[in-house]
Amino acid sequence: ARLAKTGTALQRRYNSKNPRIHASDAFDLKAVGTSNYQPALIELEAMASGFLVTLEPEADNPHDKHAVRVARHGRTLGYLPAEAAARWRKSLAAQGYADQPVDCRARVTISHGHERRGLRLDLDWPVKIDPR
Repeated sequence: ARLAKTGTALQRRYNSKNPRIHASDAFDLKAVGTSNYQPALIELEAMASGFLVTLEPEADNPHDKHAVRVARHGRTLGYLPAEAAARWRKSLAAQGYADQPVDCRARVTISHGHERRGLRLDLDWPVKIDPR
């Protein structure tokens, strides 16, 4: 019962000073690799209206030098698909945010008989940064 009142560590308020991507409430982009991060996604599924995540470029990723990690409070939730990551990095570089973490809204999705969680990001093209 105490957990229900206070929430989990991942549900804590996310106070970030990162630039924030303009929200459209479309949640069209599906993160990949989420099957590896199910415990974290299960913690977040109660936040039905969405929550902030950080998109972090990973130039040192051994599988893809253009990889973009999706994280919350330092915990990985998934990655941007390769094609989207390349477009995202190019769009942000054009706006002066090259290789910088930025925040966007996300929602957990549930599928396969309520056994698998996914993550959808509120990330439209072209990427637009909200002024702070």
